[in-house]
Amino acid sequence: MKKRIITAAVGLAVLAVVLFWRNTYLVDVCITLLNLLAVFEMLRATRYVTWWPHLAICAVYTVGAPFLYQNPAVSGKMTALSILFGMLLFCFALLRHREVRPSQVAIAFTFTTLLTYAFNVIIMLLKGPNGLFYFALACNAAWVTDAGAYFVGVFFGKHKMAPEISPKKTVEGAIGGIAVSFAVSILICFAYQFFFLKDGGVVSYLPAMIVTPLLSLAGMLGDLAASYIKRDCKLKDFGNLMPGHGGVMDRFDSFVVTAPLLYVALHHIAFIV
Repeated sequence: MKKRIITAAVGLAVLAVVLFWRNTYLVDVCITLLNLLAVFEMLRATRYVTWWPHLAICAVYTVGAPFLYQNPAVSGKMTALSILFGMLLFCFALLRHREVRPSQVAIAFTFTTLLTYAFNVIIMLLKGPNGLFYFALACNAAWVTDAGAYFVGVFFGKHKMAPEISPKKTVEGAIGGIAVSFAVSILICFAYQFFFLKDGGVVSYLPAMIVTPLLSLAGMLGDLAASYIKRDCKLKDFGNLMPGHGGVMDRFDSFVVTAPLLYVALHHIAFIV
């Protein structure tokens, strides 16, 4: 527990610095680095993608993605570029067709494109209008839900939610996590209205109250999906970068689900009017 607290404190300090400079390239650099580590952890965890040319191609796509997503002339063509990325992986696999299986190429393509999109959505949320507010909502749905589910589960958990995938998760913990996240969401809306918006707009509470439980539920499913992968690969954690917390994917498995879903919701629902 001491390691977890110290690591969390350091992480929050780094996060505060990044958020302060959120309109600079520091955000791009830090999140791209996290993205690169997450992709490497997932490919290593599966023990499937070990050929260095494939790893190099995935790294180039991951590092170049922030510039592509934020370039208006290119962002609309990301689907075509992702297809080209997949074709390039297959073309290189032909050079080692006896050792490299098609399933390895599929794993490399799937994890790299999904994670890269998710992490770049974080950049787009932060750099967009009211980015701090939306980032806080995504964090709440991912991390506050997880913390609330843990503590409620410890004290009140009786019914296992997915014992074969994640034995410690309980139904009571899941309900408690959603409830805690819902309450914190109200506080986030009130704080952002009072400290940041003032006369610059009004937070619409109802959309936030409707979307938050859905995001919390999606975040828990993302966490379970990551646990499913770890159990299949016989791993406790994806990495050991953060003592007491594991690797990047151990901390961002929910966030890479909640952030894209919130980003999609913003195109259809007005949270601030």
